Amino acid sequence: MSHVRVHPEPGEKAELCERGIYGHIRHPMYAGVLLAFAMFAIGAGWIGAILWLGLLLVLLAKLRIEERLWTARDGRYADYMRRTKRLVPGVW
Repeated sequence: MSHVRVHPEPGEKAELCERGIYGHIRHPMYAGVLLAFAMFAIGAGWIGAILWLGLLLVLLAKLRIEERLWTARDGRYADYMRRTKRLVPGVW
């Protein structure tokens, strides 16, 4: 059974996936959360923008930790990082 984790440590049985959206970006769930929350932020004005920026900073910290853990766990991850973008396909 899968469960949500606050700490971005890969699960014991987690495997590197390079298919589908993962062939283009490494963190599609974080990208989706940021995109969805951006819709809220646009409607909420400057308070929404500040909250969105805070969310971005938290997710950037989490993805850096996650990438470090994956790199230590799977030797293929460094190559995967060179071939894919973090959050925006073809951009970043």
